[in-house]
Amino acid sequence: MPKLPWIFGALILLLPIPCVAAVFNPSLLVSDAYFTDVSSMDAAAIQRFLIDHGSVLATAPSTRLGSGANGRLAARIIFDAAQNQGGLPINPQVLLVTLQKEQSLITRSSANSITLDRAMGYGCPDAEACVTRYQGFTNQVVNAAFQFAYNFSFAPRSYFSPGKMVSIRNEIGAPDYPMLNQSIWISNAATSALYQYTPHVYYGNQHFWSLTQNWFTATDVPYLAEAPGMATYYVSLGVRHRLAGPWLYPLLTLTSHSVHQLSTAQLRRLTNGPGIGVPSRDSVTNEVFIVTGGRKWRFPNEAMVTNWGFTPESIELVTFAALSPVPDGGEISMLQRTAFSSTVNAVISGKRFSASTQSLKAWGLQSTLPVTGGNELEYLLPKSGSLLTCMQNTRKMSYFLHSGKRYNVPAMLCKPSMSVTLPSKFLPPPA
Repeated sequence: MPKLPWIFGALILLLPIPCVAAVFNPSLLVSDAYFTDVSSMDAAAIQRFLIDHGSVLATAPSTRLGSGANGRLAARIIFDAAQNQGGLPINPQVLLVTLQKEQSLITRSSANSITLDRAMGYGCPDAEACVTRYQGFTNQVVNAAFQFAYNFSFAPRSYFSPGKMVSIRNEIGAPDYPMLNQSIWISNAATSALYQYTPHVYYGNQHFWSLTQNWFTATDVPYLAEAPGMATYYVSLGVRHRLAGPWLYPLLTLTSHSVHQLSTAQLRRLTNGPGIGVPSRDSVTNEVFIVTGGRKWRFPNEAMVTNWGFTPESIELVTFAALSPVPDGGEISMLQRTAFSSTVNAVISGKRFSASTQSLKAWGLQSTLPVTGGNELEYLLPKSGSLLTCMQNTRKMSYFLHSGKRYNVPAMLCKPSMSVTLPSKFLPPPA
């Protein structure tokens, strides 16, 4: 049976959709998988990239690239530094973007020695002079690669540790003059590493993200994946989201619905995020949520999970860090409506029934606030008629519902009105 999908909208853990402009999310700058993808470009590809962008680095002789260049061109220096400078490989694209972010060296056609000496902004703290021992292009790239690797490994013990809300200072005059101090949820080690390197959202890391999107956006195109004997997952930014079924594919707006076959080990290396079309259980609090309309809605008890048509086996166990960034929507109930309609539906045994004010009062539901989600609620929950005050019981007897109680009445006085038979546990109690 179709179930409620996971739709975050424009919020923290946003799922990027092809053909739609990506939205900057300061809590998730790039995925861990992207940050450490050392195979993204070889030295020849880096050289072509520099040439295509008219970079001074494409033709700069080794003699201009500082101590340690040893006859190498900039592309080779960048590639070599990315391999294993700090005990961990770094995506060379991260180094290329940082060269542009700090000194515009990817698009500069010329550069003086001072610019090359500060190529990665390494050892150049805000409002202070650069540290002399870190000067020189090669020195800058090697030390920056080492620092990124160290920051990534050190992330759990840093101020910017994943799963933590931190206060970050913005640069004055950044785009549209944002607030000077901004609270940011750090969602992964790569985001932590970047904030450790540049502790600003604007311009710093917003500029890094924008350049990455413009130049290398294809690196994190969402796709479908599965391992032998396992469910199908939607994978985006290094996070996997279990799918309730193939009926969800049209909602994902992927360029292709072909499923990539991964090994069990490859799939499990991905971070486990909230499922799509399945409820998620917080691994710390043990609470069960469904995410829709940009908020997470909490099921008050296991009975309500069943009421919405889910089974205990369908609940996905998710880490606290995956659910924490999502704003709370409140407690989920039997009542539901979309954000675009005033119509209230009662959700009973995984089906939705339209309900008038009179019928809600008859069922004793008039004081319960409906869950307001996106239009995916209306699209996916099967429609099964109207919630009325009279229901068929037997050929001779029916139920009349009033103020949350049910009364037996002759069938001739209360015509059958429901299109499906409901289990008695979903009916109001007897009078």
